[in-house]
Amino acid sequence: MGRIYQTLANGRQGTAAASSAPAVEVVAPTIMKEEEIPFIEVGAPEPRPRVLPFTRPVAPPVVPPPKVDMESEVGSDTEEEAESPAESEMPVESRNVLPLIARQPDSIAPLRIRFRAMPSPVRGLALPHERFASALIAYHDPEHMASEEYRGLATEIAAQLASCESRMIGILNAIPQSGATTVILNLAVSLALEGERVLLLDAHPSRPMLARSLGLVTEPGYHDVRAGLVPLQWALYPSGQENLTLLPYGRRHPSIIDPASLCTQLRRRYDWILIDTPQDEAIYCDGLYLTVRQQDLADPDVAEFHDDLIDEGGVLRGYILTGE
Repeated sequence: MGRIYQTLANGRQGTAAASSAPAVEVVAPTIMKEEEIPFIEVGAPEPRPRVLPFTRPVAPPVVPPPKVDMESEVGSDTEEEAESPAESEMPVESRNVLPLIARQPDSIAPLRIRFRAMPSPVRGLALPHERFASALIAYHDPEHMASEEYRGLATEIAAQLASCESRMIGILNAIPQSGATTVILNLAVSLALEGERVLLLDAHPSRPMLARSLGLVTEPGYHDVRAGLVPLQWALYPSGQENLTLLPYGRRHPSIIDPASLCTQLRRRYDWILIDTPQDEAIYCDGLYLTVRQQDLADPDVAEFHDDLIDEGGVLRGYILTGE
């Protein structure tokens, strides 16, 4: 740049000396400072565009409404309305509009809640050998002769239902007090000790005794589930014996859930479902078994109950004789 400036200055001086014309005032052109002269380098890469940092949009401030002097404004409403522009013509900044972040959501009804604690399954002593009824001989004395008979009964029924993946059976008294509850309890324990997943379902309408025999609570239970009051999981109680679960009778309510649907859910969970005195569930059982005392075999009531059970669609597969 210095050389360019010097050449221009020398050229002007030589021209003035050689000329014989009258002196004319020559005004030197204004030379830009070195740092102000634009400089373009041929072949240089294009400059990178400047990236501005991202800034979040700021909501317009809330403009409070102007204070109005009520005394001075009385009687001037009409004039004020005529002189003031329409709100739609006013600039956005001057409107009394809350920013988006400050707007309240649409009003909704408050969420109502109610707490219900999970039911405690154990009533009384927690250890099974202290709360299981003495009639559960298969649990208290597995080597007893009666315990061996229950294991044989389990083998016979399993052979009858060999084609079933999940076996659902019902045990009923042909005559009251024939021992159906004792039989079903010991049969369930025998199967559980063999590693089978067993559910005891108490459907006895007049004397539901399974929960009491196992020292467990009686509700919520099966009929509470069928009424839609509690989910099925809330009514399933581990007995304390591995692989053995109880679904007690519960409290009777008008039913809204079909027993077929409930029986299907239970079959997915367990290998065996043993029902004490089934009612609506009898037709969904793979087999029904009547308990009867030896001396009552010839009783006409036994024959009548036998016929009624078959007429209602039950699958009667055998008798279980009970006695001392």
